[in-house]
Amino acid sequence: MHSFRLVAVTLFATASLLACDPGSVDDVANLDLPGGGSPATQNPAAATEDPAATAPQAVTSWAPDRGAGAIIDLGGGWYQTNHETFRAYTEGQGTEGYLDFVWDGRTPNDSGLGVEDVTIRLGPNDMNELTMGLWFNEGRLVVQQKYNPEDLGLRWWQAPPDGVWSQGYTYLGGTPVQIQQGRQYQLRYRINGNQLDVLLDGQSIWSGTIPSDSLQHMIGTDTNIRSDNAIVRYSYRMGV
Repeated sequence: MHSFRLVAVTLFATASLLACDPGSVDDVANLDLPGGGSPATQNPAAATEDPAATAPQAVTSWAPDRGAGAIIDLGGGWYQTNHETFRAYTEGQGTEGYLDFVWDGRTPNDSGLGVEDVTIRLGPNDMNELTMGLWFNEGRLVVQQKYNPEDLGLRWWQAPPDGVWSQGYTYLGGTPVQIQQGRQYQLRYRINGNQLDVLLDGQSIWSGTIPSDSLQHMIGTDTNIRSDNAIVRYSYRMGV
């Protein structure tokens, strides 16, 4: 009889401990997430995403675009620009892109463009492109597109056959964003169909629709990291 009572008490105590683990909630809340913050402040969609779509590959092959600015290899997949007109590109795009970056201040020289930024640019040339840029000097995210339906894959210095030029950007939207110098952030985009979502440190900061006819000219080609008048360290990963 005594042994039966001892077994019953032991089983009850064990079940109580399993049901009320005092460390389980705190352990989850204190996880060091890549974007900072706790699970409660992360993008809710991240918990239901396809694991295959959240395994981005690091990009370790960059080339200067039009000879603008040297690409400084810092090692470990990180690069730096200290040129006032930095342009670096890599072949290929994904439906997602992850730009980890640190803004280290303004370049000594000025490009004359009046902006201090780091920008992800998707597009095969200067006449058809989609850009998502953080403008440090104005404290905002700027999403733009440049679309020329008559373009036949020409660069900006080549006149199209009909002589009609349309090189200006179309402003798609934006939002105020304050970036602190010397702190690491992650700028991320996701494309699903013609829906574009832009996130900063896991938080959605802008969503919008890209016209289908222009999207086909921009997506699936090159990825370009660009900055004007900003010293930036960056690392880039490309999703599927």
